[in-house]
This record gives sequence, structure tokens and C-alpha cells, in this order.
Amino acid sequence: MRKKPLVLASILLCSQTPALADGVSEWDYSPARVQPVFQSSWQVAASDMTKTSGKSNSTDEPAAEYKTRWFTSNKVHQYLGIGSIALAGLTVIAPKPGKDDPEDGIHHALGEGAAVLGGLAVATGLGFHYEDLNLNRGFKDPDNLHALLATLATIGFFAAVDEAPEGGHAGLGVVSGLAMLTAIKITW
Repeated sequence: MRKKPLVLASILLCSQTPALADGVSEWDYSPARVQPVFQSSWQVAASDMTKTSGKSNSTDEPAAEYKTRWFTSNKVHQYLGIGSIALAGLTVIAPKPGKDDPEDGIHHALGEGAAVLGGLAVATGLGFHYEDLNLNRGFKDPDNLHALLATLATIGFFAAVDEAPEGGHAGLGVVSGLAMLTAIKITW
């Protein structure tokens, strides 16, 4: 019976904080239970540091259950959309072709690439995320708005490439690029 007050006094004097283990009551002070039940503040801090850093000194802990994969169907959709916007940005800063051969040049090739990647992004988005689209929720739903903007941007890319040999396609290309960027930003 003298053990309980002695243990409580030693805990208070040593500034240890009680941390109860599962299935242990506050008054269970058997020698087998005292060690796991009470931990000093530095032990708790060290335990928290290993949990947040992801590293552990113990080999008994199981490996992480979830690994982030870099190549999934959703990632392919994301990479195609980002690639489309990147090529559209490069198209803006690429040198424009001369009057003699307007379709042979890096500007035209980048514009076509942006349109093709945008089309593939829309196709994979509709293929992989068709269940996310619901017209009952209208365009207030971020998924519906994302799909609408990306589709309009891709149509704009193709229209700008189609008008390319003549003038006046730059505005359409820039607006389409901004629509694609907005579509990506909505779901990112």
C-alpha cells in the first residue's frame, strides 16, 4: 500500500508527465506497468520527433502502408495538362516564322504540340474522371468548371493553330492558354 504514494511523489518531483497505455488504469502501479505508463517529457518529445520525421530507431514498426506513385492514370492526365500549358507558354515566346514558310518553324510546332497535349488531357480527363462530372450541380461544381475550361482551351488551341498562317491568332492562343491555366488551378 505504501508503493502508490511513493510512486506518485517521485513522479511529481521528477516532473514526469503521465501517459497512460491502453488498458491501464490510473492506479495500476505494478512494476511491469510503471515503465510504459509514465514517460518523462524528453521521452515524449523524442517519440514525437521520430513520428514527424518519418524515421524510427525501432525495427519493429511496419513499413509505410502508402507509397506515392509518380505514374498513375490521374498523374498522366495532370502531366498532359501541364505539358499543354508549358508548350503554350513556349509558343508565345518562340520566334515567329517568316512570310515565305509560315508553317515551318518552332512556333508552329509548339502550338500544334500544345493543342495535341490539350486534346489528350481532355480525353484522359473524360476517360478517367467521367464519374466526377454531374450536370445537375451546374458549373458551380469545380470538376464541371475544370472540364468546361479545359475543353474550351483545347478547342481554342486548335482554332489558333488553324488560323496560324494568317494573322490574328495570338489573342485566341493567349486566351486559351489562360483558360487552361485556370482549369488546372481549379483542381490543383
